[in-house]
Amino acid sequence: MTLRINTTPIELTSPEAYNEFVKSPLCNDCATVFPDNSDQGYILDSNNEIVATVAGEVKDSFYNAVPTYGGVTADAPLKSTV
Repeated sequence: MTLRINTTPIELTSPEAYNEFVKSPLCNDCATVFPDNSDQGYILDSNNEIVATVAGEVKDSFYNAVPTYGGVTADAPLKSTV
């Protein structure tokens, strides 16, 4: 059974709130999208309906995340194994 929000979407502005929301039953089978040149993103359910908006620190944390590759961050110097 999918829970539905029958009001305006929830606004998530902190990474903590975002992480808590995506782990909740309200976000079963959801996707987070950030349209180009937009100040906010959206969490969509499996029917592509907006269940939450994402802005502020959450959006910044997605765009400023440092990627990791096999446990090594992209900005860390690689250690020689030779």
